[in-house]
Amino acid sequence: MDLNGITSVVDTPSRALQAAWQPGDAWLGGGTWLFSEPQPQLNRLIDLKGFGWESLRVEADGLEIGATCTFAELSGAGMPAAWTARPLIDQCRQALLGSFKVWNEATVGGNLCMSLPAGPMISLTAALDASCTVWTADGGERVRPGDRRGRGSRSTVRSSPLSLVLGSACAPC
Repeated sequence: MDLNGITSVVDTPSRALQAAWQPGDAWLGGGTWLFSEPQPQLNRLIDLKGFGWESLRVEADGLEIGATCTFAELSGAGMPAAWTARPLIDQCRQALLGSFKVWNEATVGGNLCMSLPAGPMISLTAALDASCTVWTADGGERVRPGDRRGRGSRSTVRSSPLSLVLGSACAPC
């Protein structure tokens, strides 16, 4: 879907940009939903990849997933074989019945933030008792349980209309 109303793309965003949010702005992660239907109200995209977040960080006590981590990157996480949650992570990733094109663009953060019924990352974060770090418009951040973000299709728990998922940490089960 062409977004004909877009007049600018911010590819090096900053935390201060959240406070300068304007009507017509939209966050761009992978864009699989954003580009799936007309968005005539939008005129500026803010590319989350410009924050340079690490996609995955595997540590002994868990996994940290960046909001811009794609489904394809999640499958190659290189998690320790001893983690009993390892098969669940890939099963949830595969539950989004998309093509390789979708898996290479769709992001974990987008799947959580959109809170769509086809949201396997919501199920994953709930099952693993994960938490999500959310950046707020005032420059702060808060941590929310992964199972308490969604309120319905395209509706999440927010402190303001400018909140953004930064990442989630999943403890190895």
